[in-house]
Formats: sequence, C-alpha cells, structure tokens
Amino acid sequence: MVINNKKISVFYSEFIKNIIWISVILLLLDVYSYFFVDNQYLRDLFNFASEKTPATWIASILFIVIGFSLFLISLIKKRKKWIFFGYFFLYLSFDDATYFHEQISSWLSEQFSYISGLPSYGWLYTIAPIIFIFLAIFFYNLYFELKKEAISKKYLFLSIFLLSVAVSLDFIDGLFVEGELNIIVTHYFRVAEEFIEILSFALLLLSMSHLIDKYINIKKGKNYEKT
Repeated sequence: MVINNKKISVFYSEFIKNIIWISVILLLLDVYSYFFVDNQYLRDLFNFASEKTPATWIASILFIVIGFSLFLISLIKKRKKWIFFGYFFLYLSFDDATYFHEQISSWLSEQFSYISGLPSYGWLYTIAPIIFIFLAIFFYNLYFELKKEAISKKYLFLSIFLLSVAVSLDFIDGLFVEGELNIIVTHYFRVAEEFIEILSFALLLLSMSHLIDKYINIKKGKNYEKT
C-alpha cells in the first residue's frame, strides 16, 4: 500500500483547522441564540453544552478521526496496541453521540445509593476512572513514541493540560446544586468545558499527525533505499 504523506498532512491540517473554526462558530451561535433569540427550538439546537447537538457531533467526528488515525499508525508500525487504542477512541465517539456514560452512571447511582451522595456528578466515580486509566496508558505510549522519533511533545502536553482543565470544570460544576449559581454562569461554565475538551483533542490529533508524517517519511526512505 502506497501512503502519500503530502495528502495526509494536508488532510490533517485542513481537518483540525475546520474543526476549530466550526467549534468557534457554534460557540458564537450559542451566545447569539442564548441572548438575542426568543426561540426555544433554536436555543436548544445551538446549545453548545447540551448533548445531541451539532457541537456534540463535532466532538464525535473528532474522536472517529483520532480512532482511524491510530489504525493508520498500527498499519504503518505493525503493532496491535495502536488498534486497541483506536477502538477506545471509537468508543469515546459512540459515548459522546449517545449520552452513554451519563445513562450508565445514572443507572449505577440507582443501584448503589452511596454514589449519589458523593460530591459532583456520579459519572466521575463510575465511568470516568476507567476512561482516565485508558487515556493515561495511551498518553504514556504516545509520549514515548514522540520522544523516540524526536518530535515536539508540546501539543501533547497542552492537550493533557486542557483536558485536565475541562474535567476540573465538570467536577466543579457538579458541586453546585441546580439553581445555586446564576443560570447564565452555569450554562457558560458547561460551554467552556465542552469547548476546551474539543480543543484538547484537536491538539492531540495535531500531535499524532506529526508522528504519522514522520513514520511515512521514514517508510518512504526505507523503500527508496531498497530500490
């Protein structure tokens, strides 16, 4: 199989740029519909903090591209662990699109009443620890792969930092009982968490794209030497 690194680089560059631009546009539409539109349907449609809206599908598509990028890494490096990580990100896409972790955590909270007594949202104590473990293993492997190939790790570190900020905002948001905070503050607290999460994984994909580009250049060099 011939993999054209120039076309792949252009794809990643354009995809990440458009993901960020679309997210910014959706964020502005949220602000506009929230403050200047007296129509509940439009407010619900452009609610950046809500599930099953355009913003949610942007995050879901981003996870799918990350997942298939890991399949590409597995194809180039011939290491099955990257396929495993790819399926994990496809799960995250499914989760984002279907409200899965919230539904499961709600069910678990009903089964184990002590969970609902813990501070913040139940999913942070049920599904989140499993997701965080998988992410930690993935980040660990990606870090050493970037280090081995002498590729800058700044985007990876920034991605981890922003993801930590997003999770922290989610935890703080869950500490407040509904109605304790001003409704506008609550809404944009959640909007900030969602936007930062998208930005975090966009930067992760950018870091991965540099790794893929390096792999393809190395592979092309080896093929050239053989000829």
